[in-house]
Amino acid sequence: MNVTQFTDDLDAEIKQLKSRLAKLRKVQALRAQVLELEVSQSPATPQAIPLAGIIELVRSHFNIPLAALLGPGRPDTISVPRQIIFWLAYQTGTHYAAIGRAFGRDHTTVMYGVKVITDRMGVDPIFKHNVQKLHSSLILKQAAA
Repeated sequence: MNVTQFTDDLDAEIKQLKSRLAKLRKVQALRAQVLELEVSQSPATPQAIPLAGIIELVRSHFNIPLAALLGPGRPDTISVPRQIIFWLAYQTGTHYAAIGRAFGRDHTTVMYGVKVITDRMGVDPIFKHNVQKLHSSLILKQAAA
């Protein structure tokens, strides 16, 4: 294999990766649109707190882009806030499957995330206090609406 062949092959692979990345970005944008549509079409009940409101509260609190929360990223800076969203949504009556659909994940992933947050709240009082503050803020916003 000569250098020209190598660079041609490399260029082709880069082109494929760029194409796949563009497709992933489109999928993420569509997921965000589906989430907004599901929330806007869901019947409102006095106890129901829209998932979009929970996502926005946590997203703005942690200053994380929506695409990062909905994406596949697993660093703690993204996964912990995502799991807090799972916990808050579940605590406010949203089913595991509905939460999972909004994030493009299986309901068992949501169950695991809720358990992680519950367990951490049991051993970390500062973390528990911060999550409870978010929960209280969410309830106050709903009551004001």
